[in-house]
Amino acid sequence: MKMEAKMETKYQWIPFYKSLAEKLLGYKDKKAELYNIIKELSKKEPLMKYLHFERDDWWGPRNYEIDPFSIMAILNRQATEKSRSDLAKVFADTFNIKDPVPEKFETIPVLNNLQSVFVAGKDELWELFIEAIKAADENSFSTDFYKAFDKAISIKGNGLASITITLYWIRPHTFMPLDSRSRTYISEKLNTKVPKYKCTGNEYVTFLYELKKEIEKQTPKLTFLDVSKEAWDYTNEPVINPKPVSTNYWWLNANPKTWEFSDIPVGEEDFYSLYNEKGNKRKIFKNFLEAKKDEIVIGYEASPVMKIVAICRISKEQDGERIYFEKTEDLRNPIDYSLLKEQPELEKMQYFKNSQGSLYKLSKDEYDIIMGIIRKYNPLPGPEDIDDVNKYTKEDFLNEVYMQEESYNRLVSVLKRKKNIILQGAPGVGKTFAARRLAHSIIEAKNDEQVAFIQFHQSYSYEDFMMGYKPDGNGFKLEPGIFYEFCKKASEQTDKDFFFIIDEINRGNMSKIFGELLMLIESDYRDKEVILAYNHMPFKIPDNLYIIGLMNTADRSLAMIDYALRRRFSFFEMNPAFDSDGFRSYQKSIENAKFDELVLKINELNKEIEADNSLGRGFCIGHSYLCNINDCKDEILKNIIEFDIIPMLKEYWFEDKNKVQKWENIFSDIFK
Repeated sequence: MKMEAKMETKYQWIPFYKSLAEKLLGYKDKKAELYNIIKELSKKEPLMKYLHFERDDWWGPRNYEIDPFSIMAILNRQATEKSRSDLAKVFADTFNIKDPVPEKFETIPVLNNLQSVFVAGKDELWELFIEAIKAADENSFSTDFYKAFDKAISIKGNGLASITITLYWIRPHTFMPLDSRSRTYISEKLNTKVPKYKCTGNEYVTFLYELKKEIEKQTPKLTFLDVSKEAWDYTNEPVINPKPVSTNYWWLNANPKTWEFSDIPVGEEDFYSLYNEKGNKRKIFKNFLEAKKDEIVIGYEASPVMKIVAICRISKEQDGERIYFEKTEDLRNPIDYSLLKEQPELEKMQYFKNSQGSLYKLSKDEYDIIMGIIRKYNPLPGPEDIDDVNKYTKEDFLNEVYMQEESYNRLVSVLKRKKNIILQGAPGVGKTFAARRLAHSIIEAKNDEQVAFIQFHQSYSYEDFMMGYKPDGNGFKLEPGIFYEFCKKASEQTDKDFFFIIDEINRGNMSKIFGELLMLIESDYRDKEVILAYNHMPFKIPDNLYIIGLMNTADRSLAMIDYALRRRFSFFEMNPAFDSDGFRSYQKSIENAKFDELVLKINELNKEIEADNSLGRGFCIGHSYLCNINDCKDEILKNIIEFDIIPMLKEYWFEDKNKVQKWENIFSDIFK
């Protein structure tokens, strides 16, 4: 397939970017050398520190190689044009690029600073890079391009927007970026159907042809570069946030010991005094005087929270005593202080220079970078978020988890009443598998933002779970734990249910881990506050948070649950589900006589285990050992017996070798 390309002269960055891409292409067989070049540059350039070449946990899994799109992204992050031009000059010197260094970067969509390193699929990205340049230079798309595109976009984290933006950087006359601005403009003004957020290479190229045809019909001289520019002008606002009516942006500092943004419902107005309790003017007093109606405010909570937690707007200008603001959004995923400090573009931010004030001014660049980080973790909902693929119902649960409908209904009823439940059962009954799907079925979506999963162990502590001091440089810093953070998150979204799953719950010292939460987890004490020992601040477990514990009843090395904690949980026993409708349907689909015989023998084995006074029902063999078998060969079934079931029987009957041998013989006979 061929597509005519038009040349433009007004966008002066194009020759430089094209030459840079060609220079990088020359390293396709010298990737280690390219990695070392970029690593050395990062030591000299502060704006490249985000690459963290000192971290082996980042670069080791990548075999200490960097893909070409991540290198191109160095010039296309949220930074000032001068900073980007300075970096381009460094690249020109390093790679001997003769084209003029661009000073302006018109029409170039940039990546979120936290998404400007492609974390996976380096080989796939190199392949796409090579095939994209070939397709553009030969003015023809081959099946190799389609395959490379499909491979690259299939990697988790490589969205259609980021992939097409990077293609646009290297050959802007051939590829159209599908960032939010462009999608909006193309669909609304050019009447062209835009591909879904995941599409194939063939679908993307078909879109390019359809777009070209529509451009020829409406404005023949228009190029993809012009479309990108007009898309920017058309939306006339950052993708990541509604545009304020004036040029000021603000950062409001809340002291959690005095007040919290979470105390203010979304849509309600509150105020902040211009004078402190002693009657003195607040620091940087002029900021209060300059703040205008409808300007955007970043809501930050100071120590010990140290996170951006809300977005607000000035609802009324100061009246001599107070300034008024309305909370417009709670952040589902608050932004940690450390993430902000990692951004070199924010190092001169007013708040970082003097954190003892209340209202700080942000520059436009600082605001855009902060909002980029916010939207990375808190994307705005849109039509693409309402996807049937993400829906998850009771029927989906029953299809995947081999449980009878009556048992599921009882399980949900008990969890909603008690708020805390422990799924207990023998190995292989699918406790872990069921827990997350139980949460999804109640949420009615595969939404892991409302689900947290941890595993207890003997060393797990209150400091890990709730709050404690952690090493920080030469001293210690009070850090919130995962449960504390999750409770805060649930408190800010009371219209949704949240689920905290604890695997191996009886492996930890539960009284030590839960501490004063022992009372708060009870259903009758939800939304009741206590003062925490570490930070002396009020804390509550919200009513919309459910705790699901998982417990293996066959592990003799584990202590029983503390009785004081036991009465705060309901216990739901999960048994082998070989006789469930779901497993029988699965068994029928296998269509294998030896598989059927193995199921029969395991059922007989479970009856013997259940009748054994030293064991009982909690030691039966679960059905999950026989699940997810796509190709039912003898070798697979033999491996399950030899490496999963028999070792367990040897542990159960370690003083009765004859009984173990009997069952070894029984299983062996299946394959004769």
